[in-house]
Order: sequence, then C-alpha cells, then structure tokens
Amino acid sequence: MPRRFLRFSYAETPDLKKLTEWLRARGANISLVQIKESKVGNSAGLGMFISETASHQHLKPCMGSHSKSRWWWPFSSAMQQPLASFPLSSAITAANILRDPQLGRGYSWMLQHGVVDERTIIMAYLIAEKLKGDASEVAPWINALPRRFGTPVMFSEAELEELKGTPLQKAAGIVRKRLEELWASLEPALNTLLREKGGVSREATFDDLLWAYSVFWSRGQSLPVPQSGAASQVLARDPYAMIEVQEGIVPGLDFCNHQVVAPKCWWELTAPDSNQDADTGSKNTDRSINMIPNPKNTDPKSVHPVPDKASPSTSSQTVGVAPGGSDVLIHLCLHRGTKVSTGEELMISYGDKSNEELLMLYGFAVPGNPHDRIMMHCPVPPFAEWDEAMQGRIELMKMLRYELQFFLPHPGNAPEASENSTLEALESVLRTLEVFVLTKEEVTQKLHALKTSRTEALSKRFNLDEFQRRWVNLDTTSLLVMSKEMGIRMGAAAALVKMLETRVQDLEGAGGTGTFEQDLHLLSKMSLDSTKFACVAYRCGQKCITREYLKLARQHLQDVLTLMQDVEDKLKHKSTTTQPSVRG
Repeated sequence: MPRRFLRFSYAETPDLKKLTEWLRARGANISLVQIKESKVGNSAGLGMFISETASHQHLKPCMGSHSKSRWWWPFSSAMQQPLASFPLSSAITAANILRDPQLGRGYSWMLQHGVVDERTIIMAYLIAEKLKGDASEVAPWINALPRRFGTPVMFSEAELEELKGTPLQKAAGIVRKRLEELWASLEPALNTLLREKGGVSREATFDDLLWAYSVFWSRGQSLPVPQSGAASQVLARDPYAMIEVQEGIVPGLDFCNHQVVAPKCWWELTAPDSNQDADTGSKNTDRSINMIPNPKNTDPKSVHPVPDKASPSTSSQTVGVAPGGSDVLIHLCLHRGTKVSTGEELMISYGDKSNEELLMLYGFAVPGNPHDRIMMHCPVPPFAEWDEAMQGRIELMKMLRYELQFFLPHPGNAPEASENSTLEALESVLRTLEVFVLTKEEVTQKLHALKTSRTEALSKRFNLDEFQRRWVNLDTTSLLVMSKEMGIRMGAAAALVKMLETRVQDLEGAGGTGTFEQDLHLLSKMSLDSTKFACVAYRCGQKCITREYLKLARQHLQDVLTLMQDVEDKLKHKSTTTQPSVRG
C-alpha cells in the first residue's frame, strides 16, 4: 500500500555513495543491495533495494518457512547466503557507546549516576554525533537521517488539533512532558561533556532530544544475541530459552521499510559456532546487558514509549564480538518461498502494530490496517482515592490475571479474525468489567473461592449462550443463581456501552474531529498533506472500531435484558403455582 503519508524532512540530499562506502568500512556486506530513495511514497525517505547488478543465483531465500509478522522464523534450518549482513559490533548500542574513545567515559559517568539508562544513552549519543557534524565518525549515516519526523511528539499545536478526542492526543502530551523532565536532568551533564570534550559548535537543545527520541524509537530494534549459531534455531529448540537481548540501531538495516502484509524479508542474528551449548540459555555475564525470555515480546516500541531510569550496566567487553573474537552478524534474508527481482525494494515487518503505535513511533498510519485496535482503561480512580472495596477489586483482578487496560481489535479485519474472535474479545472485556460492578461482599466471596479452589471458581464464569439453552429446564434455585449472575453481567455490559458511547462522543462530538463518514471522505482526497493524512487514517480506524464494538455491546446488553425478563417471568410463574390454595 502506498505510504505517501509518512513525512520526513531532510536538511540536505543525503550522499548515498559516501553512506555506502562508510557502511562497507564498518564491515557491512551490502554487495547485493543498494540504498536509495524509497518507492513506497513521496515522503518515505530512503529504502533498501536489490542491486541492479545482483545475479539471480544470489537471490535465494534463507531456509525456513514464511513468517508474516516476526523478525525470526522459529523452524528455520541452515541459512543460505543472506541479502546483506551487518556486524553487531558496528551497531549503536549502549555497550558500544561506552567504548567511544572520545566521550565514552563521560557516558559511563552519566550511566553510573542515573542520568541516563541504556536507552537514553543512545539518544545522548545521537545528539552528540549530530552536533559534531562532519567530524562525527557516524556522519555519513547521521546525514542520511531525517531532520524532522512526523511523530506526534514533534507536532505543532495546530497539528495536534488533528488528534482531538483520540487517546493519542493525550499520550503525546504525556510523552512530551516526560521528555521535558528527562531533558531537565540530562541537559546539564550532556552539555558540560560536549563543551569539554565534544568538539561541537553549539549546545544541545530540547529539540535535539526530540529528534534523537524519534530516531531511536523509529529505527531501534531489540536484538536477540545467541551464544552460538542462529537466534531463531535456539528459540526453535527451546521457545523459552534465555537469550541476551540488546536494544540499539543497526545502521544500514534501519533503511528497510515496513510492509503490513506478507513482507518478503526478515532479519536474523547469528554467532559463530562454539563448543558452548547454545540451547542451555546460560547467561554470559561478561557481556550481558539484558537477559530475558523469548524475544517475541521484547520490541522496545511500546504503544506510548517513555524513557525510564534503569540500573546501569557494568559491561565493558565489545558487544557483538563472540568469545572467539568473531563478530556476531545481523543478516537480512528472504522468507522461504519468496522471490525478488533486481531493483525491487526490500520490505520487512515492524510487527503487528496498530495505527496508534505506527503514528506515535514512525509518523505514519495505514488505512484499513489489519492490526488496528482501540485501547481502553478500566474505571479505576487515582490510587490516593482507593478504598477497601477498590483494593479488593484490584486484588481480584490480579488473581484472575486481568489487566487494567484492554484492547479491542478491528472486528473481522485481521487476517485471522472471525466473528468468534471478535465476540471472544468482547467477552474478555465484559468479564474484566464484572469485577467493577460486584459488591464488596461479592468481591470477598470470589477472592475466597479463588484461594480455595481456583479451577472450580474459574469454571463458574457467565455464559450467555449456555444460559439461553438451559434456562427453561432449570429449577427455582438454579434460576435464582442465574438471575444474580445476569444482573452482574447486565452491569458490566451497561458500563461498557457507556464507556464506548463516551469514546464515540470524544471522537466525533463537539470536542472531536467530526464523524467517521467525514473522515472517510477526507481520506479520498489526494490533496492532504502527509501529517493530516496519517492523523485522519488513525482516527478513522478509531471511530470505526469504537462504533462496531458499541453496536455489539448494545446487542449483548439487550440479549441479557431479554433473558433476564424471561427468567423473572418464569420465577413469578413458579411462585404463583407453588402457593397453597386458601380454603373458605
């Protein structure tokens, strides 16, 4: 799908020849590819393409099946020739930054004193290298990056008006405020370091932080580093294997653009084979930054990412260099069964991201995104206002493993979606909201039941379909129990209807941006600038999904009310027929 709505702004035309030479000097094998202006849209920036001189025998897929949305394929076998390779030692990671001969000690001091964490140290590094200009060792790459991104944290006040009534409007404000707080603590130390040893022409500003933040979150990756062999093979043998994960940016690979459905390419990390068993998941403490399970959920790009303080690392060894001295490599590969032609742009997947994530992180949105969804929050007051009853509800939520926020996917839009999956999503939300309509006594009873017999307690969940089939044949006692459970479900359904009605009003009412139909009309106009197009595509999805679930929630509420009335009528009839006759 054309991505004309992705906005980048360059200070000058990038020197692609110098960029290519620089990547090769840093150990990249890019003989089969070339970096040039992307074809996915007028403002999409640079992309990676199969070289016009690449021969067909070079364009072989790596062994393994096709993965629609992951960087890795868990059943891959021996890897054939990749399209491109980049050494991990040349990636921009916290550990590699600490080895910088000029500013490494200064970065280490900031890390040890809690001024930065392993993410914000990368942002500080990007700021410093940008201000060094052509004197920077990464200048050819920095010069190929946009100077302004179309992400909400960089929006003007007028541009933020395009997000009125959406969750992203509030989220952008929260992120920007936290970035201002981060800058207040980072700026004195960073500018002192740059004045003393940086060789820069001016001091860093908050705008530089916004730029570096956007670079990190739009181009950064979570890199699962195996001890030996390919990361995907380690995870195929043991999906829960502990594996070292580094966060950073891989210059060169970061020019691969996003494709929503069936991208042809993926990336893989491999380390030279060693005597150490790669399956053991054992931790290499000499070079470990962060050891976490299976990296399917380690993408640093959360919905509304905000830098947090973290414990500093004490690692000093070159990250990306295996124990034997050979470099860990990041390969760009073809999925099995796919073919590419010379001159074709190579696309990867950034993950199954909603438009809210895509706009917040990358500055674009995809009309009809199959992974789109809305996020809502449970009706929880501020912590200071929690009473004993609310504390009980939160404890019950934890025991039931419910979350305080929930997501509703686009009904029937995802490739694997069906009517059943949509109804399952609705049912999951209703079960969560039931916790907030229980009385204090009912919460206590459920907590006791879960602690006594969790399996039995979970088996007694509300099931409207089952009630509709069975109620006619139930006795009075069972009908009374059913009536009570339906009352709880009625409260939850009514709460969800109210929440969705409020969301519709926020999106489409006086404080919003107009109706869903108006946004559809706007999307059809080719005259929209890139920022407005992305905003309209995002809010159009929000309005569509909210309306659909409001319709489903109202129908569910009506079904419950109808069944409740039938049960009440039957209870009244049973009460009348069982009363003893009065003799005159």
